Amino acid sequence: MRSAYYVLVLCLFLSCSEKQADDNDLTPELQFTFLKDTSIVNPLILGVWKSIGNGYYLEAREDSILLYSYTKNFCYKEKNDYLEGLLNSQSQFYLRQDTLGIYLTDYGGKTQSLQVKKDFTKVDRIPDDCIGFSEMTALNSPKLFELYIQTLSENYAFSQRRNLDWASILDTYRDSISSADESLFETMGKVATLTKDQHTKVINQAGRRLQYRITPSARIVQDAFEEQSQVQDLNDYFNLYFETNYKNIADSLLLGNGKKVLNGQLEWGNVNDRIGYINIYSFAGFASRENSRKQQIDSINYQMIRIIESFADMDAIIIDISFNFGGYDASGLTIASYFTDKPVFAYTQQVYNNGNFYQEQTHIPLIIKEKRTETF
Repeated sequence: MRSAYYVLVLCLFLSCSEKQADDNDLTPELQFTFLKDTSIVNPLILGVWKSIGNGYYLEAREDSILLYSYTKNFCYKEKNDYLEGLLNSQSQFYLRQDTLGIYLTDYGGKTQSLQVKKDFTKVDRIPDDCIGFSEMTALNSPKLFELYIQTLSENYAFSQRRNLDWASILDTYRDSISSADESLFETMGKVATLTKDQHTKVINQAGRRLQYRITPSARIVQDAFEEQSQVQDLNDYFNLYFETNYKNIADSLLLGNGKKVLNGQLEWGNVNDRIGYINIYSFAGFASRENSRKQQIDSINYQMIRIIESFADMDAIIIDISFNFGGYDASGLTIASYFTDKPVFAYTQQVYNNGNFYQEQTHIPLIIKEKRTETF
């Protein structure tokens, strides 16, 4: 049996697409997928559900919800503790006719407005030829590579835009795969970089990642790295680059008077007596890993209320995300909501599958606080 396995991260189940939202979608009453008080799955969703796009089956048994992946020629039990953990703990849903809409994260009263739901339709059963995860990883390298290419072909939204011919790619790289695990991993990595998409990557069992990393700003930093000799490792040089910029902001722009909050991911202060400044280092990691995303969003609201109140008399506020490492939508929506006094169209999200796009939710609005200080 193959001891190593690889994880393909695509922008499939989790939100990572080209984006948008409809007030009608925000009205249904939500119920939990898993009833914590009785430790059983909500009886309303018992059975098997097939995702619209994304390539997933959900099997809702009485005691747990299981996750499967499928393509045209493959079906296997997923090994995704994170997603199954959400489905079996905090995910919420509503049923509309024959469609099950699932919100993965519990944000309390903001559950529907801080994320996009994932839609599923009822099917009779999991396919008879569906195999277990260990059976999937035990497939020979050519079969695993075929599964990999099929997953991309059926679920990667930007194939046409990036001129990716998956049949041709399969033929091109098939012969470079040997029986060695590392050969398969390296070839999968080469294919991932063809997407020119930093959200598409393969990860081996040891945590090593292969993905596209070249961006215009990264090229500039890399060129500077090659022109110097003091720092020998490129990753160390990138870390030094970010540390230097953060230090310049704290020491030169804010003159040492800035305040770092939210686990060091946000720094704010005054540029002068008329201009406020907020630097957001990341849209994740606002609290320790033990804290849920809802707790992190609560922390953002706690700090933003105080920041906006402090800036009440300012003529302008600078929001700086020039050195931001990204994160999840809910945090960006929450911060942005402090700078509008009415609903604002935020983004559209569509799911791609086998050449077609499906709009799971027509819009995501910015959330409006009950009390807000006017800003410019």
